[in-house]
Amino acid sequence: MLFSSWQDRYRMRWERFYTYVRTTPCSVAECRDDAAFFTAPPVRDLLDLCEQRSELSNHLVADLANHLTELDPFRACLCGLLIGRYGERGAGSADADRALADRFLYTLNACLQSIELICERRSIPVEKLLDRPEALPHCLCALFATDPEPAMASFGMGSLATGLLSRLAASRPLRDRLRQEKQVIPFCEGFGELFDPALVSLPGLLNMAEEGTVILLSLERRVGVEAAFRQVDSNFLLFTLLQNLFHREGLLERFGAPKFVYDPVLDKLSRHLPLSKKERVPDLLEDNAGFDYYAPSALRADGCFDILHLVWGEGSPCTLPQLDGKNLLLLAPLTLPRRWGEEFILGSHPQLRPAATITRLLDEAEVASLTARIRTLNLSKTGNQ
Repeated sequence: MLFSSWQDRYRMRWERFYTYVRTTPCSVAECRDDAAFFTAPPVRDLLDLCEQRSELSNHLVADLANHLTELDPFRACLCGLLIGRYGERGAGSADADRALADRFLYTLNACLQSIELICERRSIPVEKLLDRPEALPHCLCALFATDPEPAMASFGMGSLATGLLSRLAASRPLRDRLRQEKQVIPFCEGFGELFDPALVSLPGLLNMAEEGTVILLSLERRVGVEAAFRQVDSNFLLFTLLQNLFHREGLLERFGAPKFVYDPVLDKLSRHLPLSKKERVPDLLEDNAGFDYYAPSALRADGCFDILHLVWGEGSPCTLPQLDGKNLLLLAPLTLPRRWGEEFILGSHPQLRPAATITRLLDEAEVASLTARIRTLNLSKTGNQ
């Protein structure tokens, strides 16, 4: 009976909340400061109840998702933020994720409409608006008077994007859904800074390598391994994961990097694992290369490597160099110091769980076969048979 009474209280507060968001007009002032929404008694009371009884959060997420299309564009975005926030605590469903994706795509198109209307009525090119993002709120306020729908959606995009990022980090089906929408990444890369920094982070999640394998080969040491990785959004993060993996597996000296300095805190942070009470995040978080990483095409006839064929860390593991359809990196002793900062070490979102594991050691015959294959291909490209 006790749980039933909590459900009854929830249903009563939900009805008050729903009546409020459906019947109270959204104003420009509320769009400029969403505190007016979250401090409104019907909203605050519902959220307070869900804080008291966490099991009610699933009901809230389901109700919000079912009614997103009935709300005005700004409040729908704020409710999308709530779906993401409660999703971080374990509440949510595939249906809620689909509703969130639909609302994001609707809001994206509304933002594009706002840009078009603003530039048309002010007789300015898009580039001028992009150069002065601080002017957008003023422009949207003016647009609100004549075209409230796209203006409200544009005001809410930042909140919606923040909620969407939380769910994107937790749900591969949702990431795969948005990968099918060709306009998402160009919009975020072209207009993300105009609306909210959260949008700038979104392409990193969609361009992320969900899972893959890579062969790591040291021609000098005549050794190789195959490693599997997951949820890696940059080659720098992949390098960090691999180097720390080599340390844990006792492979650094075998592959020619005995001087690499292992940092257990950095290792945990790169895999988004919790630190112990005694461990602290350093003020300057950065990693240093233990190897030079080359594409197979880097090997020259004289046995040296062409620096133009270095694999750059800013790239994506989705585009690693391949040999006969398999990702392959040549490891060589470090020639020049290379380092990268926390934006690469920490990845796109704290809810991700980047990882790398050794799947097998290559035997001598396979190492020799790969080496011969690389030499043959590179000699044929240069015409040196």
